[in-house]
Amino acid sequence: MTGSRTAERMRRHRAVLLTALLTTTNFLVVFDGLVVTVALPAVQHSFGLGQAGT
Repeated sequence: MTGSRTAERMRRHRAVLLTALLTTTNFLVVFDGLVVTVALPAVQHSFGLGQAGT
């Protein structure tokens, strides 16, 4: 009985850790895209570039 309880706890612990890892990874990917989107106009201006096609 205690072996199955321990195994169940380990599975839940692993699931929580995996969920936390995936959530953090997703947040970092979205945040990185946001940072690039916000910074792009300033980078274009500093290099003296205009809009594409102009």
